[in-house]
Amino acid sequence: MIFSAQETLVTLPISNSDPNWAFIAVAFIIGSCLGSFVQAAALRLNQSEDVIKQPSRCRSCGQILRWHDNLPILGWVLGKGCCRHCGAKISARYVLIEILIGILSAIMVAYYPLPIAISLILGLSIMMISILTDLDAMLLHLPAMIILALLGVVLSFLPFWPVSPITAFMGLLAPVLMISVINLVYMLIRGESGFGSGDYWLLGAVGLWMGPILSTVLFFASTLIGALIGVALITIKKGDGQTALPFGVFIGIVFICWPILNILVNI
Repeated sequence: MIFSAQETLVTLPISNSDPNWAFIAVAFIIGSCLGSFVQAAALRLNQSEDVIKQPSRCRSCGQILRWHDNLPILGWVLGKGCCRHCGAKISARYVLIEILIGILSAIMVAYYPLPIAISLILGLSIMMISILTDLDAMLLHLPAMIILALLGVVLSFLPFWPVSPITAFMGLLAPVLMISVINLVYMLIRGESGFGSGDYWLLGAVGLWMGPILSTVLFFASTLIGALIGVALITIKKGDGQTALPFGVFIGIVFICWPILNILVNI
């Protein structure tokens, strides 16, 4: 038998130990720091800027930010949501993403064994970068997707991860083949592609994490979300049947919901 039931459905094992609240608090802090990096990385990727070495600066006046301005959550709150130098407003999305990834990190540490929790925190953070770049500019950047895919490959060889290399490879193929067939039909009917090339890469990357069954479910769930949003936009006359939607955002939302749903199913 090639696949076990656990591998096919990718049921992540839940931790049986009682929550360590100090550890959970540390996870929230680290997660909020990752959220700060995610914001900066997404913005810089869309601006074709260096993600690692370039110091943080105000996008309005160009002033390099001081260390306390970069403190996750506190930097935004203490600065009252404004740049200390020019007074320009800083979007509340910055602090919201920091809080979101902080909460997700705390949940992962609370419910999963530490190696799985760390893996999920990294995966969710990288996925959030793709969500933000696609949301802002309809762009899915190859470096982020390659890192996500490589993590999936590495995890498949580690004993604590419930997906074998063979299952991961099948997870890569299943959604990519499915989107290719659907896109071919769409092109025959409409005469144009219905998906961007980045959608293929992102689906393949998450397939390495989730295996063939759940990655297929993810594809259809993402398509459903996109269809509902498309219908809503048409209903309120903000779009039509030709309106382009950031499909990578919908893929990312379902991927982030995956470990949360796994907890709800198994507790």
